Amino acid sequence: MSLPPDQRASNTEHFAYRPDIDGLRAIAVLSVLGFHAFPQWVKGGFIGVDIFFVISGFLITTILYKNLQTERFSLLDFYSRRIRRIFPALILVLTCCLIFGWFSLLADEFALLGKHIASGAAFVSNLVLWQESGYFDVAAETKPLLHLWSLGIEEQFYIFWPLILWLSWHKKINLLKVTLYLLFLSFALNIWLHTDSRIADFYSPLTRAWELLAGGALALYRSKQPPSHFDDFASKSKAFLSVLGLVLLVSGFLLITKERDFPGYWAIFPTAGALLLLYAGEHSLINKYLLSNRVLVWFGLISFPLYLWHWPLLSFARIFSDGDDPPRHIRIGALVLSILLAWLTKIIVEQHLRFGRQAKLKSIVLAVLMLLIGALGYLTYAKDGFPARLKNIPNSIEVVKLEIPAGFKSVFVDGWPFYQKNSDKKQTSLFIGDSNALHLSPRIDELINRAPKETNSAIFSIAVGCLPMPETNYTDASRGCSALMPRSLKFVEDHPEIQKVILSGNWYEHLSGNGHYFDNGISRYPITLQSTGYKLALDALGRYIKTLQHAGKEVYFVLNIPIGSELNPKHRIQRSILHFPNILSTREGGLSYQMLNSRYGQIRSDLIEMANQNGAILIDPEKSLCSEDLCPSVDRSGTAIYLDSTHLHPTFARQQANFIDQTVIETVTK
Repeated sequence: MSLPPDQRASNTEHFAYRPDIDGLRAIAVLSVLGFHAFPQWVKGGFIGVDIFFVISGFLITTILYKNLQTERFSLLDFYSRRIRRIFPALILVLTCCLIFGWFSLLADEFALLGKHIASGAAFVSNLVLWQESGYFDVAAETKPLLHLWSLGIEEQFYIFWPLILWLSWHKKINLLKVTLYLLFLSFALNIWLHTDSRIADFYSPLTRAWELLAGGALALYRSKQPPSHFDDFASKSKAFLSVLGLVLLVSGFLLITKERDFPGYWAIFPTAGALLLLYAGEHSLINKYLLSNRVLVWFGLISFPLYLWHWPLLSFARIFSDGDDPPRHIRIGALVLSILLAWLTKIIVEQHLRFGRQAKLKSIVLAVLMLLIGALGYLTYAKDGFPARLKNIPNSIEVVKLEIPAGFKSVFVDGWPFYQKNSDKKQTSLFIGDSNALHLSPRIDELINRAPKETNSAIFSIAVGCLPMPETNYTDASRGCSALMPRSLKFVEDHPEIQKVILSGNWYEHLSGNGHYFDNGISRYPITLQSTGYKLALDALGRYIKTLQHAGKEVYFVLNIPIGSELNPKHRIQRSILHFPNILSTREGGLSYQMLNSRYGQIRSDLIEMANQNGAILIDPEKSLCSEDLCPSVDRSGTAIYLDSTHLHPTFARQQANFIDQTVIETVTK
């Protein structure tokens, strides 16, 4: 969600300053801050980024077009100005994040921060985050540089946009028509992707370019001669247009939430609203009396550094709160501090480096510094976060990857991966699920190694991050969620040696509402607790179990393990910028069973009822992992039970997850 780089277009850049544009920026940046700090109150605040895209396209295209008209167009000058505008504040924020991370983050967290520093310095954060996960998942909130995704989109756009304008100008092609044509293509791609690949639609520069192009089209339209009949009408209706623009923005803030398929058609609200306010001009009703207000203009003038500072502060606060929402006073304090840092950044750093003499030298030095901070970020990532810098960290918090054991081999059937480990028995157990099925694989590997003659062969069909229920999918179709259940069923039908089928997943998280939906080919229903999609998905899973039973298979249904940030080994760490992270002997860690039941008791009851009604054999990990009062995070010897908030630690699973033994061996091994 970056802010427009040319924050205050001055007369020296051939653009008369408009205070109302800074006021519009202020509304956008404050809405973004509100959404990030208080998402339950400012639910649609994230659309502020779309406003920024429009403003950016409008200002930059205006400047480029005037330079073309006056024959002062220079790519070198364009990129030099952008370096002096963007790099100073960005280098400062990246450097501070790297230093702060060194003193406060664990190795895996610091390595990920290094990766994001490198991608931020290279302006490809959107592409890196696209490959990692969704913007709205919980993990995203603990990525201090998540917000640089939009800066990546802008810079990728501006690599090509000046060239397109220059070529069209010299080929005497109508610039407005070229812009509108590209806008249509980008918007069409956005609509095509927004239902099936929401994450791709959100992060791709191709699906976001239309918002920048919309601002560019307005800039070119306003520059045309002679005025049209619409201009005559608009000049008499500026008050109406400005009010309509504000209504569209407010409607967007109220109607658009993170549950919407955004951007899609919904992005029209902020885009059209911003366009109308820009077109209405600084003397129109809303622009003159609201957007030109001194307070809003001041926030608009610091909007770029304010945006850069606010998210790292909020994100680090969440990390220090074990991944949970920080207390309200901490979030308010982070916003106040970000405003102070933004103001200081502007008056001390930006003003001295953006303007004045020796522009070429400044640009070169800034480019070298950006390369240096990017290289340091990559080195941090390559060195796994420099784990040697940490002291007094117990082995239970060591970084371990969740992956299939080396003893399994991958087999692709019709393009779908299955992971297989053979025992001396032909009979086979097939595990179907997400990463909560995957984390059982170390135990199965151990059982086959220990008793190959008494243990079934095992095969895992895994789709990480997917709800293992038929006729369900995820908002980003690239995960392949819809293929998991039908591919697995076909595999069962084609392999008679499969004796047992085990269904395992993070039911609590998926069914609480994290982007999955039920799709029967006719209608789509979002899956949230007790929703229509929730009930349809449970019914479909029941039918799936019956189908497996009719094929002669024993079906086991594995209920959820306890989940929660309280179970994460990192919950036991006291973080401090004054001392390296240290273990707290008084903080044993664990989740009360009462709290677990209050969060997920309804889902648990519904799953048990569904499994019993359809004759599945229930496996309940909670009976092994919890007492009547507590689900501990470590066993009696101090060994970590959990890898993170939602997965068993591979070492614990291999040695002690005996609740799953009956799925592969008749004589259960304790």
